[in-house]
Amino acid sequence: MKQYFLRVRLLILLLAVWGWHAGGGATTPANGPLVTAFNTYAQVPFVDDTGGLAADCVAYLNQKLMGAYRLQLDTIPRSRLMRLELAAPASFQGVVLFLHPRFVDDLQQQSYLWTQGLFSDANVLIFRGPRAPAVRSMDDLAGLRFGGSLDMRYKGLDELVERHKLTRIDSYSLRDSLTQVAAGRVDFTQTNATAFRAMAQQQVGFTGKFVSVPVPGEPEFLRHIMIGRGNADLAERLRVIVKAMPRDRQWLAIANRYALRLRQAAQSGRSVAVQSPVAPQPAD
Repeated sequence: MKQYFLRVRLLILLLAVWGWHAGGGATTPANGPLVTAFNTYAQVPFVDDTGGLAADCVAYLNQKLMGAYRLQLDTIPRSRLMRLELAAPASFQGVVLFLHPRFVDDLQQQSYLWTQGLFSDANVLIFRGPRAPAVRSMDDLAGLRFGGSLDMRYKGLDELVERHKLTRIDSYSLRDSLTQVAAGRVDFTQTNATAFRAMAQQQVGFTGKFVSVPVPGEPEFLRHIMIGRGNADLAERLRVIVKAMPRDRQWLAIANRYALRLRQAAQSGRSVAVQSPVAPQPAD
């Protein structure tokens, strides 16, 4: 019996040592508050058959939070996020992944708390290859057919539609819109460069079929994590984690897996926008 208890004590000691090393030598609560982490991008690479960038990002953050908080991913349309979750900014207690402050009318970062940027991105217009027209202003798109996604709003393009200068034909997803472009049923669609690169590379039959053009007048932007102002402690923890991410091999492996652009994301402090050129560019 004495030997049995010695073995049990030894096992407990070994488990404690393993937990210490797995947690980086720190002791934190294993069952901290559960916080919803919203993602509003339902296309690749943010969401895919194996989970996607959003799931990998939440898993990474949970590991770094070490139980102090537990993030739970919830992917919902942007319209629903704005209508239900962010209707009263002061009462929002959750987290939103991959946003820029201008997406939620918070350029001064007064309504919500923000980390520094995770990676850079840009909105692009997608045409069928091998060449795209020169698009120096939104008016250059007049007379064309635009393939949009249901329930999505498109700054500049929606105004052209309202002025009857652009015909909008909606599909259910980015994949459907790109299929319409490839078939010549619409002239172009719009998405972010991160999603376009992933879709063009992963979807059978899409490789080499499209060219991308930066949206005129729209700068590149950084994607941040947004936190409700009532969750200041979580915000500070996430800021520390995100600040260290450019030097973290685990995060760099995730970024490489999804071909993220990190060149601007290492900058600290408030958002920094980099102006995009307007000349046509071939798809990555």
